[in-house]
Amino acid sequence: MLVQERHEVVLGPDDPGLCNLGLVDDLLRLQLAAKRFGWTIRLTDVRADVRELFELVGLTGQLER
Repeated sequence: MLVQERHEVVLGPDDPGLCNLGLVDDLLRLQLAAKRFGWTIRLTDVRADVRELFELVGLTGQLER
């Protein structure tokens, strides 16, 4: 979900597909691009395997932004 002040825009499918480092890279790149335009990324209803992958690479805090 993209968030800017009171505006929220849902992005992409509910199912991120394969849970691998490519997914982590894609999400972090999307977050960086969003920040350039004053938006933030908020992930909702994160699957357990995705959360575990973010924990493994030390980026759990990125899920809550």
